[in-house]
Amino acid sequence: MGQKEIEKANVVLKAEHLSKHYGMKKSLDDVSITINKGEIYGLIGKNGAGKTTFMKTCLGMVKATSGTIQFFDSDDINNLRKVGALIENPSIIGGMSARKNLEIFSKLYGGTKEEIDHILEVVGLANVGKRKAKKFSLGMRQRLGIAIAMLGNPKFLILDEPINGLDPAGIKEVRDLILKLNKEEGVTFLVSSHLLDELGKIATKYGFIDNGRLIEEITAEELKEDCEKKMIIGTKSNQQAYSVLSQFVEEKDIRLTESEIVIVNHDEDISKYNKILVDNGIEVNKLYNKSQSLEDYFIKKVG
Repeated sequence: MGQKEIEKANVVLKAEHLSKHYGMKKSLDDVSITINKGEIYGLIGKNGAGKTTFMKTCLGMVKATSGTIQFFDSDDINNLRKVGALIENPSIIGGMSARKNLEIFSKLYGGTKEEIDHILEVVGLANVGKRKAKKFSLGMRQRLGIAIAMLGNPKFLILDEPINGLDPAGIKEVRDLILKLNKEEGVTFLVSSHLLDELGKIATKYGFIDNGRLIEEITAEELKEDCEKKMIIGTKSNQQAYSVLSQFVEEKDIRLTESEIVIVNHDEDISKYNKILVDNGIEVNKLYNKSQSLEDYFIKKVG
């Protein structure tokens, strides 16, 4: 199998030039997103940015104005059976237990008793007994919603704002469950949120959407690099300064760009590096620390 065939085989979702118009309003405007096996793709945007519309369009709940959608590198509609989804509020029968909910929904989505037992164990609801779902905490209700989405053994889960409205404990419950399903069950995820700090704890790749347009895609590693604490240094001779500073900084933590030197993972006072350079006869033009939070990055991108 060639490299292209391997790449195609890894594709879980491929949306190309997807648009959805309501009259003159463009809820989606030429959005192209590819999600590969094993990824936790975080779709980030303010309320009304187009996150839910994108998910509903991919699932066939909303008809696209234009564009194409493929699951698992195929146009076959039957591939939707490999996809589970939790869009907006979970469809839970409040007067029934977690197990009864799964038994009812299994008639629609499939699922044997053994599979239901396994799902309840995975989402941490195996020991709630006959307790009715309406008495669950919000975090438990979200986990039950995800459990329903897992019926039929999907390989890809689409979750729309699964941590919205949850308290810190509930957020952690859902976050831990997503990581567990990804690592132990091999489930790929598309998760939307307007809370970048929370998605930042689990996502491997991000797409920023604003006013229906995808304005940036970035990996978790790239985002971490953009947000990590850095020391920025500019001198009259950056090449010489780089050679000097490399004697004091690990190779992986220093890099030379076209206009400056960047040092990461440092705890020392910047005056130390200024003294090193001055003692070596190098004139320093700029020397400062730079950092930003994930939320700062989000605001900078979408306002």
